[in-house]
Amino acid sequence: MSKRPSAAALALAAPILFVLGAAPTARAAHPLEHFQVTNDAHRVVECTLLVSGHTWAYLKVHMGKTYGDDFTQGRLLQLACIRGTDDIFGPLQPGVDYRFVDAPGDHIKLVTAGAPHL
Repeated sequence: MSKRPSAAALALAAPILFVLGAAPTARAAHPLEHFQVTNDAHRVVECTLLVSGHTWAYLKVHMGKTYGDDFTQGRLLQLACIRGTDDIFGPLQPGVDYRFVDAPGDHIKLVTAGAPHL
């Protein structure tokens, strides 16, 4: 018995190899952008990070700490936070730095990094 693949097996493998070879090109078409949020509030902030409507991560951001991750352009990013002033913060943009700040009533608010405190 020969251990060399048959011509039929090679013919079936060719489309798969072509698709795998094209995968890096497809990723290069959608570059990654960094998303980050810093906790400037006076409490630990707990949120669920939603990416395109699906749970991506559960965040527990301590005071003075930052969460960050890279996402492809075109993904819908949202934060659903416990004690947030809004039910869901978003849509959020990768490449923009956000921060949590204190809000009235022991709540937290999400602002862009350049926005002043209340």
